[in-house]
Amino acid sequence: HHPGRKSQRFSKIISGSSCVCKIWKNRGFRRKNVIYFSRKHLHHVRKGDILPCPHGSYITITPDLIERNIGYSKEFNIFELEDAIVSRNQLKAFRIVDYFQKNPKNNPLIPVLGSLFNFFTNILLIQTAKDRSEAGLMEQVNIRSPFRVKKLAEAASSFSKRSCVNIISYIRECDVKSKGQGSRQDPYDLFKELIFKILHS
Repeated sequence: HHPGRKSQRFSKIISGSSCVCKIWKNRGFRRKNVIYFSRKHLHHVRKGDILPCPHGSYITITPDLIERNIGYSKEFNIFELEDAIVSRNQLKAFRIVDYFQKNPKNNPLIPVLGSLFNFFTNILLIQTAKDRSEAGLMEQVNIRSPFRVKKLAEAASSFSKRSCVNIISYIRECDVKSKGQGSRQDPYDLFKELIFKILHS
């Protein structure tokens, strides 16, 4: 869809998806049936919305359709991992990690580590913010989504500042080792160790 048209009125389906995604019609996978959504467009689409396809056809956007065609799981993704970590849900966190390990092409470790690094860096920024208003917190972390900022503020109450500093250090260490510097361990084994450390921080 062209930016600025009616599709702008939709809410989000995948907040923060980092790549251009392809969503197909239910029938067939011919190129003319492919719609391309940028990160910006996906941020303005909601589960269940019906969007026009080329040539006047329509599709209904569902989590299963997304997962089937672009590999983005509604249950096993970085945002669900963040929620599991904040709630100290060890079982769910390691189920997600196992899913990442079995689907490395859709969940490459380096971007996942980058997302966790940003998550805990923003939590630390929230904790040190002088202006505790919504607008103040949004400015502090340079994020324009009230929903995302609210989530970060809730997470900030689950970790001390010292824990956040330690966790950021753990993530950096995992990032270095996962690239083969100073370690020959499987990167996802290193990631499991990291998640264990975070959950017990």
